[in-house]
Amino acid sequence: MVTTKNKKALPHYLSGLCTGKYTLREAAESTGYTPEYLCTLKKKFKAGWDCKTYNYRRTAPANKIPKKQRDMIVNLYVTEYQDYNFSFFLDCLIEFENIKISYHAIRNIMKEYGIKSPNCRRVKKTKPAIHRPRLRREAEGDLIQIDGTPYQWFKWCGDNNYYSIMGGIDDATGKLYGLYMCENECLHGYNEMMRYGMKRYGKPRCIYSDKAAIFCRSPKDKFKLTIAEQLAGLHESRTQWQRELNQLGIVQILAHSPQAKGRVERMWSTIQGRLPGLFRRYGIRTIADANKFMADYFVDYFNKRFSVKAVRDDTFYLPVDDNLDDILCARFPKRTHKNGLFKFQTYNFVIKGIDRVSYIDFELVISERGIYADVGGQHCEIECTDWLTDARDEIMPLCTRNILYEYLYRDMKETAA
Repeated sequence: MVTTKNKKALPHYLSGLCTGKYTLREAAESTGYTPEYLCTLKKKFKAGWDCKTYNYRRTAPANKIPKKQRDMIVNLYVTEYQDYNFSFFLDCLIEFENIKISYHAIRNIMKEYGIKSPNCRRVKKTKPAIHRPRLRREAEGDLIQIDGTPYQWFKWCGDNNYYSIMGGIDDATGKLYGLYMCENECLHGYNEMMRYGMKRYGKPRCIYSDKAAIFCRSPKDKFKLTIAEQLAGLHESRTQWQRELNQLGIVQILAHSPQAKGRVERMWSTIQGRLPGLFRRYGIRTIADANKFMADYFVDYFNKRFSVKAVRDDTFYLPVDDNLDDILCARFPKRTHKNGLFKFQTYNFVIKGIDRVSYIDFELVISERGIYADVGGQHCEIECTDWLTDARDEIMPLCTRNILYEYLYRDMKETAA
C-alpha cells in the first residue's frame, strides 16, 4: 500500500471513481488517501473542483441574482423606500413591485452597496435586564393589552409634530384590537379604539394597561371621594375609564412596569417602522385620514402578517352592549345655576328643550358622537352662550376642544373670525 500521497495520480483515480472504473479501496491503495477522504474529494470533483490546482472552477450559481436586478432593487430602496427596515422593504417588494426574493438576499445586496438598515442604529444595552417571560393567554379575547405612543407619523411630508396612537393587542393571538390617533394620549382615543375593537371582535374579558392617570387614580387621591361617589356607595374614587370598564363588566389589570405588558410595547416598534412608510405611499397627511386608513387597511394588514394561532379554538369575546355609545364617553356631573346656565371649561352653556332650567342635576356627555346633556336619561341639546377666545381655549384639552368646535362652535367660530 502506498504510504505517501500520490497527488499526480489523484485526478486519474478520482475520474475513475466517478465512472466506476476503480473502487475506493483500489484508489486508496494507489493514491495513499483514506477511503473516507476520497469520498469527500469525489464529491468536490463532481462539483467542479480542479484537483490539479486545488481550486474550484468559477461557475456562477444557478440562482444568482443578476446585477441589473440588484441595481434596480437598490435604486427602489434609495428613491421610494428610504428608511424602511429590510423586512418591511421585502414585504413591499413582494406586494407592490412583484419581486420575489429572500430576506438574506436583500441583506447581502444592501451590504454589497454599503446600505445599513435603520434598525442597526439602535444602541444596545451592555447589560440588559433579565425578565421572566410571561406565557400567552390560551384563548382569544381573554386579555387585551393597551397602550399609547407619541411619534412623528407625518414627518415625511414636513409635519414634525408628535401625534399619539392608542392601540390594543390580543395577548393570545397578537392581533391588533384597534388603533386610533389623536393629538395626544387621552381618554377619547382609548374610547374610540375600544369602540372599533368591540364592534369588530366583541367585548374582552380583561384589559391590561399601565398606571397612567387615565386608567387609575394616584394613591394620594384614591380615597378623596366626591359627594356623588359617596352617595353611590363607592369606597375609592374612580376615573372615567374605570367607570366605563365597570359598566361593561371588563376586568382591569394594572401593570407595575412596561416589561409586564411587553407584547404591546413590542407592537409599537413594528408599527413605527411600517406605518409612516405606508402613510407616505398612500399620501396620508391628516389625523382623520390616518384613522380611516388604519381602520380600513392597516389593522387587517398587521393581523395577516404577524398574528399567530391561539392554543384554544374557542373565544372569550362577549356580545357588545346595546348602549355602547352611552358608556364609551366622558361624563361630567353638573348642576345648572338659578339663571339656567352651567359652566364647562370656562364657558357658559344652556340646556335646550326642557321646561325647568334652575338647579337641575344632570351629566354632561362628550364623545366622538357629539356633546349633549343627560337629564334623567333624556338626551338634551346644549348651546354655548359665550364667544370664542383663544386665550381661554389654551387651558382646554385638545380633544375636548375639537369636539366642541365640531358640534357647537363651528359656525360661531366662522362668524367671530
